[in-house]
Amino acid sequence: MTEKGIAIAGHGTKTALRDAPRLAAEHGGTPEEWVKKSSTSYTDNEGRTFETHWYEHGPTGNRVEFKHKFPSE
Repeated sequence: MTEKGIAIAGHGTKTALRDAPRLAAEHGGTPEEWVKKSSTSYTDNEGRTFETHWYEHGPTGNRVEFKHKFPSE
C-alpha cells in the first residue's frame, strides 16, 4: 500500500487511540508511538465508496489490522 493516510487518532492528533496499549503489547513499541490512519475515499466498479483504516507504528512505519469502512456502516 502506498497510501500515506490521514492520522485520525493517536500520536499527532487530539483524539486518544484507545487500542494503543494493546497494539504496543501485540506489535511492539510504546502506546504513544501508534496512530490510527484513514485513506482517502475510493469508489469501486459498482459505485460503492469506501475508505481503508489501519494502525501504524510511527518509528518503523509498520502497518497492521487493515479494514474497509463503507459510509453506511
